[in-house]
Amino acid sequence: MRFIYARPQDWYLSVDLEDKRDVIEYPIVDDIDLNGWDVRKALQLFWRSNPAVIEWIQSPIRYMEKCGFRMGIQALLDTVYALEKGIYHYRSMAKTNYRGYLIWPGWSISVWKRKKNPGAWRR
Repeated sequence: MRFIYARPQDWYLSVDLEDKRDVIEYPIVDDIDLNGWDVRKALQLFWRSNPAVIEWIQSPIRYMEKCGFRMGIQALLDTVYALEKGIYHYRSMAKTNYRGYLIWPGWSISVWKRKKNPGAWRR
């Protein structure tokens, strides 16, 4: 479950705001996965075009919604979100997953292509 929450006003007005924890995270137990961001953090990440925020606000699954926050942030999506950052993020994730899970140990992509097509990549 993903959520965005707001703290009492005094929390945001404190001098040590930058040192305070702005996420709520729990370890996954029995398939229950809880993670939440403070509204300030969510807006900062949104401003930096963090793809996770976009995924959260565009999710079709909603358990509770208050104050129209999701609709308000979605209205700003076209103005704020930089598509290039999202493309870079997902390309980087794909590259990491490819290297970590899809290439056999000791094999490079050039070796795989040569095995698949022995006439290719001759030097």
